Amino acid sequence: MLLFRITRIPFHAQHAGCFAPTPVEQRPLVPKTGQRMLDHIQGTLHPIPAIKRNNAQWSLDEVIGKEGTAAIQAAGKIIIHLAGDTGVPETDHETQQVLVADAMSKDYVVNAPESSPAFFFHLGDVIYGQGQSSYLDQFYRPYMHYPGKIIAIPGNHDGDFDSKMADFQRYFCAASQSVPPIANSIYRQTMTQPGVFWCLDAPFVQIVGLYSNAAENPGFISAPQIGQKQKDWLVSTLQALKKFSRRRNTEGPAFCHTSSALQQRRP
Repeated sequence: MLLFRITRIPFHAQHAGCFAPTPVEQRPLVPKTGQRMLDHIQGTLHPIPAIKRNNAQWSLDEVIGKEGTAAIQAAGKIIIHLAGDTGVPETDHETQQVLVADAMSKDYVVNAPESSPAFFFHLGDVIYGQGQSSYLDQFYRPYMHYPGKIIAIPGNHDGDFDSKMADFQRYFCAASQSVPPIANSIYRQTMTQPGVFWCLDAPFVQIVGLYSNAAENPGFISAPQIGQKQKDWLVSTLQALKKFSRRRNTEGPAFCHTSSALQQRRP
């Protein structure tokens, strides 16, 4: 059984769509932009960081340990928290992120871990601002009382500056789990993801997380400016999962976000 507890956090901004009735080939060529918004967007994409290890494959054991993974397997179900676009300070009154985080924390039952979320899968835009204290103000403090592990894929605001992408990798793609100095007295360890895109194997579910780059809209997993490595990896990974599913009665994939895909399998 696969259960998702999805927390919807209000958008703090709405992106207006830009549409033109004139066919692309009839539009004037705008210097440094092109003939359409897509041309401009592709010119602002950032390099995709290289995979750090194991062809971007990892397992739930690496997130919550073998004992926790075994308990989920024995319970016959897995529960996952999903949320995204949370990157605002804890005092922000527009999203009330801390109230949402505290409500999510109540889903954890100390005496019944098998009925608690296995982890929180953050769907991107962990932070918005750029500054030395951004992760402390927009991530570590808002989730200081959240008891579960947090894994993530970077959103466009996590990678719109090279320094921010470096920070994302520092806190989510670390070599080992440890409390980073920026967290101060908050006990939240870094995560050991094998890259900014990855495939996580867990009981009853396999999750493929992708990095859709730094553009506001739409997302890109490949383009001439950033290469085809992530797309090639995705194709080969899905082919491998398809072969695996035939042996394990897998259903899927299902999509929960523009930059992530989930595939369910039964025991």
